[in-house]
Amino acid sequence: MSGTELDVSAPAQRSALDIPFTTVIDLVLRRTMADDTTSIYRLSRSLGLSTGIIGEAFEELRAKKLLDVKSLSGNDYTFALTTVGREEARYRSESCQYAGIAPVSLDTYTRAVALQRVSVTVNRRSIRDAFADLVVEDDMLDQLGPAFNSQHSVFFYGPAGTGKTSLAERLARLYTDWVIIPHAVMVDGHTVIIYDPIVHEALAEQPASLDPRWVACRRPLVVAGGELEASALSLMFDPMSKVYTAPLQVKANNGMFLIDDLGRQLMTPEQLLNRWIYPLSRRIDFLQLVNGTKFAMPFELMVAFSTNMDPDDLGDEAFFRRIKNKVYVGPVTEEAFDRIVNLATERTGIALTPETHSTMKRICRTRDPIGLRANYPWDLASMAKSICEYEERPPVLDVYVLNRAANIYWGGETAKVTPEHPRHAERITNASPTAQQLASLLRP
Repeated sequence: MSGTELDVSAPAQRSALDIPFTTVIDLVLRRTMADDTTSIYRLSRSLGLSTGIIGEAFEELRAKKLLDVKSLSGNDYTFALTTVGREEARYRSESCQYAGIAPVSLDTYTRAVALQRVSVTVNRRSIRDAFADLVVEDDMLDQLGPAFNSQHSVFFYGPAGTGKTSLAERLARLYTDWVIIPHAVMVDGHTVIIYDPIVHEALAEQPASLDPRWVACRRPLVVAGGELEASALSLMFDPMSKVYTAPLQVKANNGMFLIDDLGRQLMTPEQLLNRWIYPLSRRIDFLQLVNGTKFAMPFELMVAFSTNMDPDDLGDEAFFRRIKNKVYVGPVTEEAFDRIVNLATERTGIALTPETHSTMKRICRTRDPIGLRANYPWDLASMAKSICEYEERPPVLDVYVLNRAANIYWGGETAKVTPEHPRHAERITNASPTAQQLASLLRP
């Protein structure tokens, strides 16, 4: 069920709460100490709880002489902590300093994730529409469509620069609905922060009836590359605040988790891949608190892997059996390459000449034995635009500018390709051995 169908309204009274009322008391004390002077309405906004619940906490704390009322405006009290109240707040801060939006229970979160399983499906028409602004050939789309509908893991492999990451990220755009994500979850009395504004895209307009402890967001796309460490896949504990931060796969629940540049991480590919064997099979991940308590977290997400390494060097058969979709992304065809050139130059703002397409293809084949990679038109067009700006030339992707861009992009002058002699290559003394060999092959 999507966020548009999931009804999570704000609890009005303590009896409707899914967390212990003692947690609310802790939050009120810590938030009041942080604010110095506050009010019922201000605490309601700061903690994401109704004024009715905050009012009940206020009355309980005032009865214990932990609050000092400063004024009354309508139904709203302004107050601060008494000396005893401040001592109590400090004591409660020793075990946890969290004073933000109130958490939801782990059971509530687990049910919400289950109800928000992906129900979006695509067909040939809709996936072509979604990828209309990219140059993707039909046989590739016919692999991506079923992979997306399965919502199982997908493994992209092939040479660098062929568009694997772009294809994986674009898959996440096929999600057309939205989900709700809690600010935090309570686990065995501990607070685990889940909502992350860096990776979660909140809707500009939040549903009016939504419990403020939740945020309505687009289905998440979490991307991790070579910087990924094993610690990012476990609960991260801050010893100062005594608060946990959810690992990346939890932040990606109800969406997609892309592990890019597989094989370039500090942890070995075998360690990284083995980490996912159980979650991919059972849709459950087990995490551990610093006190040793283990608990189950839902693992309701699509995991995408992208690598330019040989799959045989990355994992064993046991892991790859669990990867239901394997997509090879190689060099593009000449027709697709020309279309990418047109798109890249249009967006870059540099004009074409009659020789641009043929000259760029010859340069790329001369420099790269693998062939026509999808990233070359974008990279060379961008470099050419910078060259034209520097040399105060009209922004035109002519033969001279293409050769200049290629020399900067690949390094060193190796082969100058001209339209008049497409198979002529001029040998330069500082060329690399590989480039010199290619140049000699092109010499008539």
